[in-house]
Amino acid sequence: METPKSRERVDVLIKCKYIIPIVPFGIEHKDYAIAIKNQRIKKICSQIEASKLYEANEEYDLNHHLVMPGLVNAQVCASMRLFKGLTGDLKRKKWLAECVRPLEKKILNPEFIGDGAKLAISEMIKSGTTCYADMYFLPSVSASIAQDIGIRSQIGFPVWDELSRESAESYIHEGLKLYDSYKNRPLVKTAFAIDSLNSLDQETLKIIATYANELDLPIRIRLHETSAEITVSLNGFGSRPIERLSEFGMLQPQTQLAHMLKLDNHDIQLLGRHGCQVIACPESNLKLNNGLCPIEKLIFKGINVALGTESAACNTSLDLLGGLKVVNLVTKGFSKNASFFDAHQSLKMATLDGAKALNWHDQIGSLETGKFADIIAIDILKIDSFSGNKMASGIVYGSSGPNVTHAWVGGRALMENNVLKTICESKLMDATQKWCREIEFAQSTLEGNNNS
Repeated sequence: METPKSRERVDVLIKCKYIIPIVPFGIEHKDYAIAIKNQRIKKICSQIEASKLYEANEEYDLNHHLVMPGLVNAQVCASMRLFKGLTGDLKRKKWLAECVRPLEKKILNPEFIGDGAKLAISEMIKSGTTCYADMYFLPSVSASIAQDIGIRSQIGFPVWDELSRESAESYIHEGLKLYDSYKNRPLVKTAFAIDSLNSLDQETLKIIATYANELDLPIRIRLHETSAEITVSLNGFGSRPIERLSEFGMLQPQTQLAHMLKLDNHDIQLLGRHGCQVIACPESNLKLNNGLCPIEKLIFKGINVALGTESAACNTSLDLLGGLKVVNLVTKGFSKNASFFDAHQSLKMATLDGAKALNWHDQIGSLETGKFADIIAIDILKIDSFSGNKMASGIVYGSSGPNVTHAWVGGRALMENNVLKTICESKLMDATQKWCREIEFAQSTLEGNNNS
């Protein structure tokens, strides 16, 4: 006769109504459970079988929840969360040059970066993101914050900072120090981060390419975001931006290209030939009226496409889950085929494809035995289009961030019943209010200087 002592002890057992594991693709399990041991998924099976096999230190009975892999936000400037709502509806050039950059020059410091990162991470966890790729100033501060909170991250270190006079070599040196600090830690990865390819000369690109190849370091670049960027590249260097990368051997499977709006057939052929990663940021691009990444063409050519929100300053939201409906509808519209891009494909793009873009797909992005237990739970009773079947469709078309109630990274709870476990929200709100006042004062000072 079986007794509780005969069952294997695990760290966590999550019982839920539905599971979408992402792998196998298109599968939806009902009345299943996930056993977690030593940060990783031990087994996914029926609740009946799990009760027979395992005894857990901590058990969750989520009877009206859907469980799936945590989302991967593959492009964000986390600390810019403090600039959320900073400006109204402006085009990118005016928004960046006249609003954001002057304010950054006046207000950026380590405290701003740290508090902004905490605020962004809190919003991302609360909306289902358990891994994100950041690129902003003072990356060592951002990496430390992410590590302390327990979220998984890829921290991009800038190679060129237009706010200062330091050389590109000094930024590369500091970035490589960051790489050495985190290369053996499971939660934080690092990457080169290039905001503008046109600002870098030939020698700097050679240095980046050398280090990237020697250390297998990813390179994340905002690329082909505007027509003006391509014109400047053609006039100054005689080739399109993506062709420059190809010339220096910087088109690799670990190369992550964000935005990628202005693409011709030759550009797409280069992406496919070199196996590069594309990160689409449709909500940000739509808001700034930049255009849209041709997701359907890229997928048709076998190119991996991940999703990012970009910064809260331009997107106004870091809710990747809530943005899936926009991605799905826009992609269907451009493909002119309602069946081309289904809900399961949207969820895969926000999870496993994002993990692949960050070269983490062997460890996260799907619920599979042996992978890290990076998991979220969504309350299906709150989903507007919940029907009891085809749960993926309900999530994509009727769900948003506030429906997420639980989040785990490596089996560690970062949120339970909508309450953050590793961030003190009251202290964070106090810090946010302080920065709101300082930003308002800085803006008034800048306006005064402009009017004088």
